Amino acid sequence: MKKLLLLFLFTFSLLDARVVFLHIPKTGGMTLLHLLRQNYPESSVYPALNLGGPPGGLHEATSVRRMEEAFTRYPDMNHELVMGHFPIWFHKEKNLNFDQSFVFTILRDPIKRVLSQDRYHIAVRSWTGMTGKSNPEAIPRNCMCLMLASDPTLKGEALLRNAIANLEKIDKIIFMDDFDNGVQELFDQMGLELPLDIPVTNSSQTEDLHKRQRINKLLLRKLEALNSLDVQLYEYAITHLR
Repeated sequence: MKKLLLLFLFTFSLLDARVVFLHIPKTGGMTLLHLLRQNYPESSVYPALNLGGPPGGLHEATSVRRMEEAFTRYPDMNHELVMGHFPIWFHKEKNLNFDQSFVFTILRDPIKRVLSQDRYHIAVRSWTGMTGKSNPEAIPRNCMCLMLASDPTLKGEALLRNAIANLEKIDKIIFMDDFDNGVQELFDQMGLELPLDIPVTNSSQTEDLHKRQRINKLLLRKLEALNSLDVQLYEYAITHLR
């Protein structure tokens, strides 16, 4: 009976809380975004999905100038549901209720995430008539740490510690290798309806794209070194927050 009461109080509190999906790129977020949109009227959803801008996107800003550029380009977050590629540092400025919001995110193995983003870039270049060459080493580094940071100008261990501290405050973490179960648990918590079959959207998993990447052990070691902070963040999350 006590558990039922706690569940009721939790669900009731969500009715008045802002809901925030902290969408880290290439973690299966487009599928979750699609499912969430089915449960909210368009007028209650924050109208932007991505911090656009120069190559790499402003969600990967690592300087005060680019952070300020992002702040001036987008409206305040006064909607019931906020989702998209908006880092914690952006929320702290634009979402005054962020600390009182119900916040969730998806984490993915960092190297698989980088390779997925590289496949996406190959596909985009092909769609626009350009040569779809693979270059995973050019993918912006440690994206998960930057998305979870309240100050992306931090470097090295300071950035990692900041990202971990913020990750520990997040209400629900879904791990992409257990995506269906994680989404089901999330929707149960929120009291939302979930289709019997969870659709897959914006997937770049094609045999042709994989072949172009020419993945080998040397490349994987390079990517691990380039994204060492994300690797440590993910290992921490698997060990302590799963």
